[in-house]
Amino acid sequence: MLLVACGGVSDSPPPTSYTPSSGVAVDGYLKFAKVVCDTNGNGLGDAGEPTAYTLGGAAGSGKFTFPQGCASHGLIARGGTNADTGLMFVGRLKAPAGATVISPLTTLMVAGMTQAQVIATLGLSASTDLLHTDPVAQADKTLLKKTLAVQQLCRKSPNFLRVWVAWRAVW
Repeated sequence: MLLVACGGVSDSPPPTSYTPSSGVAVDGYLKFAKVVCDTNGNGLGDAGEPTAYTLGGAAGSGKFTFPQGCASHGLIARGGTNADTGLMFVGRLKAPAGATVISPLTTLMVAGMTQAQVIATLGLSASTDLLHTDPVAQADKTLLKKTLAVQQLCRKSPNFLRVWVAWRAVW
């Protein structure tokens, strides 16, 4: 079941037209997470921006779809439940424009690292596409293990992203 939040009655002009967009939120799959299309680019997920919710229930696949699309804007996922652990997800995951995956690794990219830097730092294959590869669905679990390792570091140290990105900029 896909839940989509729509805006209420308003005198405002209709939103800009977007290309269809769908994807998956991964920190383990996130069930019932709110995904916001960051149309104003401020990284906050403001009221009035297009919003979708990830699939929940037994499947808990983390999949979401924006009926009006969102491909040219960044994405922000928050809330919901980790399908693997059953724990509430606190924090935010982000992905740059064009991504179909929102994960701790795409969050590093929004924080300032390039895809190549994330891949090199984690020792992943140079051909890995972090923006479009669902780490849970992959047969090779290396990407998933690295994604979950970064997720654990972020949970244990709120300043981890800021420090790691600053450190990578120096090297």
